[in-house]
Amino acid sequence: MKHYSYIAVRKLFLKLVIISSLFFTAACNHYYSDQHIEIKVDGLIYKVGHDDPYTGRVIDTLQNKVLEYDVVNGMKNGEFRLSSIEGIVSVYGSIEDNRNIGEWKYYYPNGQLESIGNFNYDNPHGKWEWYYSNGSIKETGTFLNGNKTGTWYRYSWEGTLLSITTYDEGEKINEVKFNPKKSV
Repeated sequence: MKHYSYIAVRKLFLKLVIISSLFFTAACNHYYSDQHIEIKVDGLIYKVGHDDPYTGRVIDTLQNKVLEYDVVNGMKNGEFRLSSIEGIVSVYGSIEDNRNIGEWKYYYPNGQLESIGNFNYDNPHGKWEWYYSNGSIKETGTFLNGNKTGTWYRYSWEGTLLSITTYDEGEKINEVKFNPKKSV
């Protein structure tokens, strides 16, 4: 049986993969209608009809979301933001040479923080935290180059500790589950 945190991490990566694959598939020749931007076979972003890689801010819509990111010499570099049409941020982070780096934040549709953590060139790295929509901590743990490592803690909606799991290079070593006391 898969641990919940594994599912949460996979869900997070799936979001990133979907967004990335929509915009940076090497064989893609997709045009952004408003700014006339295209991604050519070399994987770089160009203004349609120009031979020099694009530098500037791209703002586009994707399934009722506003996608914004900076481009330097044809590659995503700098701030990345995905938000609703109303301006509620869903994803916020930084990109360097088309790879996620530094701190990234993911939000629920109501604007409440869902998760926060760091990337090191597309790999989760360092401390990550997930929250319930009520703001209480759901799970916390550390990644080392994309693999879970050390001690991970999982909590109930009410804040009660549910489990402590130890990982080494992504492999589950030990798990202790707690049965929250039920009030009568």
